Amino acid sequence: NTEKLSEILQFTETENTQVYNILVEKETEFNVIRKKYKGDKDAIRAEIEKLNPIYNRRLKDILGKERMKKYHDYFKAKYKAYLESKK
Repeated sequence: NTEKLSEILQFTETENTQVYNILVEKETEFNVIRKKYKGDKDAIRAEIEKLNPIYNRRLKDILGKERMKKYHDYFKAKYKAYLESKK
């Protein structure tokens, strides 16, 4: 994800490292939640919804408002493509 985001958002080397570290931390924490609440999709969703604003704020502090909007647009498009592939 970081490589693709770097192409789209044109990260500096420092930003690339910072974003990578945040995304790894976020995914690691989400995996812990998925294991803890295995099979309980509502609990997983609730826990992830609590954490997303924290990680988004950290990313926004690095990327700024405009690039953060592009960041969200990228993931929305990726999710939409995923849903389309399931049809």
